[in-house]
Amino acid sequence: MILSVCIGIFDSKTKTDKIIDALNQYKYNGIELLGEPNKYNISKLKKELKAKSIKVTALTACARLKTRRDLASKDKAVRKKTIEHYKKCLYMACDLSTSLVGVSLTAVGRYWIEDDYYSEKQRALESLDEIIEEAKKLRKTIVIETLNRYVSFMMNSILECKEFILTNKLKNVGICGDLFHMNIEEANLSDAIRQSSCLLKNMHIADSNRRGIGYGHLNIKAIFDALLAINYQGPFTLESWAMSNNPYSNVDSSFQEIKGYMLDFSKYCLNFAKR
Repeated sequence: MILSVCIGIFDSKTKTDKIIDALNQYKYNGIELLGEPNKYNISKLKKELKAKSIKVTALTACARLKTRRDLASKDKAVRKKTIEHYKKCLYMACDLSTSLVGVSLTAVGRYWIEDDYYSEKQRALESLDEIIEEAKKLRKTIVIETLNRYVSFMMNSILECKEFILTNKLKNVGICGDLFHMNIEEANLSDAIRQSSCLLKNMHIADSNRRGIGYGHLNIKAIFDALLAINYQGPFTLESWAMSNNPYSNVDSSFQEIKGYMLDFSKYCLNFAKR
């Protein structure tokens, strides 16, 4: 079992070595990094990870509104800039020896349609095709994360994402499921996981309120049973946020809270793996 954590849940001021020490302490063997090629000292980071036998499991799709990254934008310059960003992420993935690169088809936070849904989808598809060609050359897999309707109008459900991939016969493309978003959009989370089948490549784990497992109302056992039923082989990636007014502020208190979630999740996964 690949046990991982999204680095994005930690305060941006928290040093990477401190996070890696926590991963090692709680028997995690993976970390999902932000898809920001200029953010890290790759050489130094690789040494820190190697020292603790931790591998990079994926790169998170980074396309918030403020980044002006949007594969479906009406603005051709914005689409071109976004395509180039994701291509750089593919080469970053090569440097870090990870196969999964997260992609969001629209800017995260753009819940409105600029003209019509069909046109948005076509622009996203054309943009994605360029990235896929690069991914094929580099033997990387693009993972599209399903997001709830309050942060994106596109790819809100596992089934919608699956149909998009299969209808357009997309190769080197899979799905990243996220329990927090799925809790809002899916009628039945376990059924949605079963529908995804072999296309599910990454799984972001949080409870219904985006806290650690056991702090919300999700049936985690049923969800893990569904993952077992489809023979899920990807990382189990914790993405539970601290629940202060601003989960990214107050380094010490948020870090301790997240460490608690990490410990709970590690124990659960280790017990699950013994089945």
